[in-house]
Amino acid sequence: MNSSKSFPWALAFFFTIFYLLLSPLTYFRHDDWLMLGNAVTILPRDWSFLWRTSWYTSPTHQEIWFFRPFFKLAIWGAFQAFQFNHYLWIMTHWVLVLGALYFAMKSLDNLDFSKSRSALFAILFLSSFSFHFANVVWVGEGMMNSPQLFLLSLSVYLFSKEKVVFHLFSLVTYILALGFKESSAFLPLFLFALVLATHQLKQQWKILLSHFICMFIYLIFRLGFLPFNPGYKPHLSLDTFFRPTLYFIFFLSLPFLVVLLNTRTHFFSALKLGLKRFFPFSFYLILLVAPHVGHPFFSPGWLLLPGFFTLWAFCISLDESVLIKMPLKKVALITFCLSFLSVAWQVRKLGWLQWGMSQKEIHAFIKNLPEEDLREVFIETCIDPHHPQATFERVVGATENLQHLWNLHHSTQVDFNLTPCGGGTEYHKPAKGRVFAKWDFPNFRAE
Repeated sequence: MNSSKSFPWALAFFFTIFYLLLSPLTYFRHDDWLMLGNAVTILPRDWSFLWRTSWYTSPTHQEIWFFRPFFKLAIWGAFQAFQFNHYLWIMTHWVLVLGALYFAMKSLDNLDFSKSRSALFAILFLSSFSFHFANVVWVGEGMMNSPQLFLLSLSVYLFSKEKVVFHLFSLVTYILALGFKESSAFLPLFLFALVLATHQLKQQWKILLSHFICMFIYLIFRLGFLPFNPGYKPHLSLDTFFRPTLYFIFFLSLPFLVVLLNTRTHFFSALKLGLKRFFPFSFYLILLVAPHVGHPFFSPGWLLLPGFFTLWAFCISLDESVLIKMPLKKVALITFCLSFLSVAWQVRKLGWLQWGMSQKEIHAFIKNLPEEDLREVFIETCIDPHHPQATFERVVGATENLQHLWNLHHSTQVDFNLTPCGGGTEYHKPAKGRVFAKWDFPNFRAE
């Protein structure tokens, strides 16, 4: 493999600088206000809320959500440390992602895989810009998925160690990951495929069995006794099945194709051997993707966990002969360019780089509103025809999100109303206790 050992760390440094430079342009968005409101204003009033499968869509309306107690706690704890400093939230996500990458590389070393495999894995993941971008810059996705990824990677690393005490800690970190997101449950399937790939089933079957027992207990508890979020119940149709499936196939296969097309004469032999070794991992990877199929939308944040573990399994499965002559820097460059272009196209389409200004201005506006005698806030919302998808609800939030934002700074209750652009006088009747403002993407002003 014609690459220096320092190349993965050079890439990590590059992306760290990139996210540092990007951070002033980003801010909190719609779901973030809901998550902050639930954790920061509701949780301290009732700490038993940690263990409920519920969520307050508005400060007074509770609905069924997911069972993610440690995620709620992480949001609350991070807010105590960072407040509204979005830069610190972003860098926390990125440090956790890099930590997950580090432990994944160390686990490959512990399992006697060559250094070239861990280097390839790190370079492919870092170059796959679409895998980590959304989770780093979005607080809601980031504080859910980045700690989950870190804990799962740490669990695999501890599992790969020889001493029993590390195996026990592997089980503990696996349980902690379950409290961040339900998709953590299926990690034992990855561990099972891993011991098959390393021919260590006889040595590892006891600790592997403990992970499977934990998985089954959790699934019985979660699926048998706790309610489901009705908003995430899949509704399969041609559109809701094929759209997210095609997104996953495109993004997850991108680094595969770049690697295989750069194996030259080894292409078919590498493909044949790789598929045979990769097959046991596919059951786990399918379960990571399956819950996201059947929805009329696709969140880029969903790519982090499947992308990370797919690349991990892929690098384990590759034949050594392919790794020896891999043009690694070329592979990294092509993977980055292709994944970056897809993200950049969507960012430009949504006008995303202009969102931060609106979000900060509206946050400051609501924060500085006086509590005394204020009853209603009216915001006229106008859409830029060049960015029709950048609606107020998507960029900033719906009325429920704004109520959570208000409660982060005030103790009274206020009604928020979003009015159509160019609305008549019925939306602008001056009265005591009313405040008016106008949002004309991306500009915002109080009236």
